[in-house]
Amino acid sequence: MNVEIELSREDYDKFLASCDTSSWEHSILMNTIVPGQDEPTIAIVCEEEEAVRLVHAALRFSPPALTPISEALGRVL
Repeated sequence: MNVEIELSREDYDKFLASCDTSSWEHSILMNTIVPGQDEPTIAIVCEEEEAVRLVHAALRFSPPALTPISEALGRVL
């Protein structure tokens, strides 16, 4: 099932910058952005398993991103 995560542009940029460019977290964050968004928030649409992986990565690298990711997962579960 797909999960739509909305992160502020600031939290997204910080999370992305904290990830190694060869990591799966970086890949998920870069490849699941909804195109055409020019808003202060970034929408990421990914599989449920990918969102769970992002939760674990946010715990380590970017705690501010944890709440929006967890909330998005809560809407699915």
